[in-house]
Amino acid sequence: MTDEHRQLLKSRLKANRWTLYHLATHSGITQGYLSRMIRNRLDASQPIKIALALHASQMTGFPYNPSDFDITTTSTEN
Repeated sequence: MTDEHRQLLKSRLKANRWTLYHLATHSGITQGYLSRMIRNRLDASQPIKIALALHASQMTGFPYNPSDFDITTTSTEN
């Protein structure tokens, strides 16, 4: 997930009074696991990405796909 997409997700959650912690727990993972995922340090299984997309969509009102939680590699991210 790019920095831009991560910030957009966080702001959409916040606008609906949710946090990344809520997204993680509703998706059945820990906040630390989600943090590593969205910072491109961990590639999660497809079922976890599906759960995150489903809950992110429900919590924000914006459509998310499992691929939105894929690792992104760019020259500016480590």
